[in-house]
Amino acid sequence: MNKFYKYTSYTALTLASIAIGGYVGAICFATLWAWFIVPVIHIQEITKGQAYGIILFISFLAAKKSEKKEVDSYRKVIFDGFIFKMIGSGLIMSLAYAFKTFFL
Repeated sequence: MNKFYKYTSYTALTLASIAIGGYVGAICFATLWAWFIVPVIHIQEITKGQAYGIILFISFLAAKKSEKKEVDSYRKVIFDGFIFKMIGSGLIMSLAYAFKTFFL
């Protein structure tokens, strides 16, 4: 496998992981907003785009300066960027739905 193919496929995988993970995060944030914030504060619901913008803004504020890293393996990119986000989002949504159903 030549270097160009390796770095191109790594970059494509990373960008796809960011896009899909961001979309799933925006869906979760917008849904949680609609379930818990709207009834309490009586404000309107937010769209997925607005939710993604809020997530990006909070990520920008919470970002730490990182040292330059070596290129990670494909397995690490897939696990950290995609599978972990899906499992984490699914777990958060499940717990939030249970809380909404049984306690509200």
